[in-house]
Amino acid sequence: IPIKNRPGFYTIRYQIQTPPKVSIIIPTRNLGTLLNQCLESVFTKTTYPNYDVIVIDNGSDEPETLDILSQWQTREPERFQCLPYGIPFNFARLNNLAAAKATGEMLLFLNNDTEVITPDWLECLVEQAQRRQPGQEGKLDIEPEDTGLGQQALAEAEFPRRVAAEQGVGAEQE
Repeated sequence: IPIKNRPGFYTIRYQIQTPPKVSIIIPTRNLGTLLNQCLESVFTKTTYPNYDVIVIDNGSDEPETLDILSQWQTREPERFQCLPYGIPFNFARLNNLAAAKATGEMLLFLNNDTEVITPDWLECLVEQAQRRQPGQEGKLDIEPEDTGLGQQALAEAEFPRRVAAEQGVGAEQE
């Protein structure tokens, strides 16, 4: 597909064989406004049909955040769940706990400060992840100008093949 305003540049797209279910895992603690922006963008802009969202909550205690989590459970009861874990912070452990509860054939680990800006973002990742070559899909960091965010990303996703939780960390399921 030709890239707009970039003569001679193309994007390669692959046909999705059968849309696998993707479990999007988002770890968080408080920061309800940021999390809500992330969830709003995922649920309103994503065109991929077969996904769910698991928020792994590491002890949120701000009323606003707890209210936002409750609202999303009401708004998206079939595609949203919040798993509360009040454990000492361990990013890998939180993600592994959520992965063990996920029902998707593929897992996507998303930061709570992510905002979806391209509706077919998930299709693009699934297209690549279904190929036999990659084991992980990369990310594209986009920052609005004059935000002073430094390295903080607003569009970030890692997309490894489904990790078999029962086989241990890092084991791929073929």
